[in-house]
Amino acid sequence: MYLANPDSPSGTAQARDWIAQLARQLDCPLVVDEAYGDFADPGVHATPLLAEHDNVIVTRSFSKGYSLAGLRLGYAIARPEVVRELEKVKDSYNCDVLSQAAGAAALRDQEHLARNRACIVATRRRLTDRLRALGYTVPESQTNFVWAQGGPPARETFARLKENKVLVRLMSYPGIADGLRITVGTDAEIDRLLELMAQPG
Repeated sequence: MYLANPDSPSGTAQARDWIAQLARQLDCPLVVDEAYGDFADPGVHATPLLAEHDNVIVTRSFSKGYSLAGLRLGYAIARPEVVRELEKVKDSYNCDVLSQAAGAAALRDQEHLARNRACIVATRRRLTDRLRALGYTVPESQTNFVWAQGGPPARETFARLKENKVLVRLMSYPGIADGLRITVGTDAEIDRLLELMAQPG
């Protein structure tokens, strides 16, 4: 089973106890994708479950918190016996040398990760509060983006933002109202976004 935690587009996350309960109910591997985990509260991280659950595999990415999206580099954390089985089926050269070097350097630079995370979390809070004040419904995000529904029609807002060279993602799903997935950018970018969204349609 595959669980994105935190997920997209809502940006919300399940608590670790909930994941543990799910792992106990399954007789198959549970892959917990924590691509956005660097921005989430530690209480939702699934890695502590590995000690008691041999079916849990946690995947992480360098694309978000470490700002290395261009490398397309990630990794998995699992019990040693699970890793041995995964090695039997992985591609021989699935990571190039430069990506491995960059990933190792990123792991050593935890100060950069902490600064990046703190900046994004603070801007995320400000963006969430302002969007709610504008009439949008915005769940508490555990990622580097927010999910905004309600307010003016999403498609019209998306088009108006695009005309002004501000790009967000219009997300449309059957049975659910359209919404905007807004990446947390720099403070100047978010100021411009909020300025445009506050203008009458």
